[in-house]
Amino acid sequence: MGNREKPRKSKSSYISLLVIPSPTSEVKNLKIPSWVPKAAALVGAILLLAVSLTAAHYVRGYYKLLDETDRLEAFKNIYRVQQQKIQEIEENAVRIETKIKEVDETDQRVRKLMGIESKGSTDERRNISSRGGGLEARDLIRGRGGADEAGDTVEISSFSRLDDLTQIYLYFDDKLVEERERLAHLEEEVRGHLDYLDSYPDQWPVRGRITSDFGYRKSPFGRRTEFHNGLDIAGGRGNPIHAAGKGKVIRAGYEPGYGKTVVINHGYGYMTLYAHCSKILVDVGDQIEKGDTVAKIGSTGRSTGPHLHFTVTYNGEAVDPLTVLE
Repeated sequence: MGNREKPRKSKSSYISLLVIPSPTSEVKNLKIPSWVPKAAALVGAILLLAVSLTAAHYVRGYYKLLDETDRLEAFKNIYRVQQQKIQEIEENAVRIETKIKEVDETDQRVRKLMGIESKGSTDERRNISSRGGGLEARDLIRGRGGADEAGDTVEISSFSRLDDLTQIYLYFDDKLVEERERLAHLEEEVRGHLDYLDSYPDQWPVRGRITSDFGYRKSPFGRRTEFHNGLDIAGGRGNPIHAAGKGKVIRAGYEPGYGKTVVINHGYGYMTLYAHCSKILVDVGDQIEKGDTVAKIGSTGRSTGPHLHFTVTYNGEAVDPLTVLE
């Protein structure tokens, strides 16, 4: 076999550093493997990248925090404005509720003065008619339930303020509809009652001395007893005769025994008769107001002298005028 060359061992590369501590000291030679600077540079680059990424992350977080802080402050401002508006709405709601209750009290006073029956109890009127569940505005505003007539309670403590305001508006929507309907009914009833008062024949037709009362009496034309169905009131010939109440003239002319006579239908079952007139001033079909002059005192028909014979009938039956006249 021929001679073979042995492979050469690779020599490691080194970097020599000459270190001279002082002019008089011995020079020191430091050998550093060549891969160390490369590794140090790589580690440095990695560390620099890590530091840069970390710094960038914190910078982004900082600016994000600033943005969130600004947004939070804006939301706080919006919240404060909303709270002020909610407070104003709540105060207005309480004022409106107070006004509604004042209207309710006025309604009751008017009904009492007019003698009109109240529609429903006060508690029923104060409850929400359908959607409010028997809550009053102050209960809704203050965040607590109200008790209905059966003792059941409605809890609203879990409602948000917006839900509370919605309930309040629903409450007032129902209440205002209810009040409008009730006041419309009251107006209709008051108009009817005022019409009744105007029609009720309680005004004296003439002022004078009563010469003959309602009921049985001795006839002025003989000795027999007869039923007198009205009042005889003395007065001067030609003095005005006034309608005792509002109504419609249904007769105006000469009547046997009564002479010149006017009959007025007042409605509500009442009619009045004015007899022995010297002159009639109205015609059949005329609409008469209480106090209007309808005739003049005279002595026509079966009469002993100038006077008014005044009769009041209710549902066709003669009644004592003194029970009707003021």
